[in-house]
Amino acid sequence: PHEKIKFWRNNKMINGIRILDNPIDCSNENLVYFDVTEITRKDHKSGIQRVVRELYRNMIDLDTQVIPVRNTGDEWISARAFDSSIKSNEYDDIEYRVKIDGQRMFLPDTCWDVKGLLDSIHDKAEISVVIYDLIPILQPVCTLEYLQKHFAEWMEKVIQYANKCVCISRSVADDLIVYYKKNMPKRVQPLEVHYMHLGFDIPRLNEQVRTEISGFVNRGTTFLIVGTVEIRKNHHLLLRSFKRACLEFHDKQIQLLIIGKDGWKNEGFKELYVNDEVIRERCFWVKDASDSEVQWAYQHCAALVYPPMAEGFGLP
Repeated sequence: PHEKIKFWRNNKMINGIRILDNPIDCSNENLVYFDVTEITRKDHKSGIQRVVRELYRNMIDLDTQVIPVRNTGDEWISARAFDSSIKSNEYDDIEYRVKIDGQRMFLPDTCWDVKGLLDSIHDKAEISVVIYDLIPILQPVCTLEYLQKHFAEWMEKVIQYANKCVCISRSVADDLIVYYKKNMPKRVQPLEVHYMHLGFDIPRLNEQVRTEISGFVNRGTTFLIVGTVEIRKNHHLLLRSFKRACLEFHDKQIQLLIIGKDGWKNEGFKELYVNDEVIRERCFWVKDASDSEVQWAYQHCAALVYPPMAEGFGLP
C-alpha cells in the first residue's frame, strides 16, 4: 500500500535507493533525457508501455546520448534500474540527481497524472511528447472519469508547453490539430506536430505455451483478439456477433481466443462470457499470457479480429 512506503529523503535515499549528485556531463548537445516516470512507477505491460521499451531500445543504438529519467515529485533523478532491465545488466541501487537545463526531453509514456511534471521543465528543456490518442477527450464514454480529468489537464499543459508532439498516426495528428485550434493556448513559438507509425519487434522466444492454450486453439478454427478487455475494445459486441456465427455455422468448430488483462467498463462482456452456454463452450479468455504465448497465438490462429470503437494506432 502506498501509505506504507517510507521515504528517507533526508538521508538521500528513496525506498532504499541511494540518490547521489549527477556525475554525467550534461553539456553534450546530442543528449536526450528519456522520461520513464510512469513505466517505473507501474509497468502495466500494455501496448503503450511495449512501445516505450521498444523506443528506448532503438534510441540507445542511435548516435545520441540517451539517459532515462523519472520525476519523484520533488526532483528529477536517473532511471538506471530501467536501463539495466532493458540491457539485462546488474543494478547497483544507485541513482543520480538530474539537473534539467537546456537539454532535450522526450516524453513517450502516459504520465498524465504526474502533477507538475511539465511545469518543472517547460522553461528548461526542449520538450517532445508522444501523443497516442485523444480518446479520453473525444470519446469519454470509453474511459474512467478520473482519467478523463487527468488527461484533459495534461493535454492543456502539452499544447501550452511542448515544443513538439509526435503522434502515432496521421489520424491522431489531425485530431490534435483540431484540439489545438479549438483551445488556442498562449505560446511563444508554434507547436510542431509530427506523426510516426508504431512497431514492435517480437523477439524469438522459446518459453513453453500452456497446454490449455495450445489445446484450445488446435481443437478447431480459432479467431483471436488481443488487448485489454475494456469498453473501447468492443469485446461485448464481438461476443454477441461470435455467438450468432456459432449458431449459423453450427456444424463448424469455430472458436474465439481472447488475450488481454481484465480492464474497466466490461460488465456486459463478463456476464455473457460466464453465463452464456455457447460462449462458454467456444471462447477462452487468457488474462496473463506471456509474450511467447501471444506470439504463438498470432502464428496459429486462423485470423485476428479487431473491432475497437476507436484507436490511435493499435499494435495488433
